Amino acid sequence: MSTPDRYWRSSRKTSPSSRPENRRILVVDDDERIAAAVRRALIYEGYSVDVAADGDAALASARDQRPDLVVLDVMLPGLDGIEVCQRLRAAAQPGSVLRWQDLSMDLAAHEVTRGNRAIELTAQEFKLLEQFLRHPRQVLSRDSLLELAWGFVPDESNVVDVYVGYLRHKLEADGEPRVLQTVRGVGYVLRSA
Repeated sequence: MSTPDRYWRSSRKTSPSSRPENRRILVVDDDERIAAAVRRALIYEGYSVDVAADGDAALASARDQRPDLVVLDVMLPGLDGIEVCQRLRAAAQPGSVLRWQDLSMDLAAHEVTRGNRAIELTAQEFKLLEQFLRHPRQVLSRDSLLELAWGFVPDESNVVDVYVGYLRHKLEADGEPRVLQTVRGVGYVLRSA
């Protein structure tokens, strides 16, 4: 005969910091019924629970009070769950600002500057530039950039070439020197001209 779960749970010896009542969980889901059900179940187990209905609200809640765990829906309106997860991880990492010469990228705030000029980037442009900043002076092939910034490698595509063009246009808008260089037949590299 097995011991009922309620007896096992109450007889466990746990440290005060590992008890559920000392743990905060952030539930992020745009479906109110699902969020409410998950919230009720977690509260029943003794956890403190915050709920956010979209990615922006989740990031704001996590900034206000850091959760111990995030239950995150992938299909969110606006910022999707993957982007929210990446931003939360970046914010949790020390040194979440990448710099190279006069180019700076704040991963947590999702901001890019060149000198004193703020540069507005799409989410995909941001991911691509992040890879160059993480690998300065290293030639990155089109296939490796597709895998790192897009998560896949299609058969034939010029999407990397197009997005590098977008980045160059934005990074050189005030006449700054080119920093994204083409290495013919190989790929692209972040380095001085």
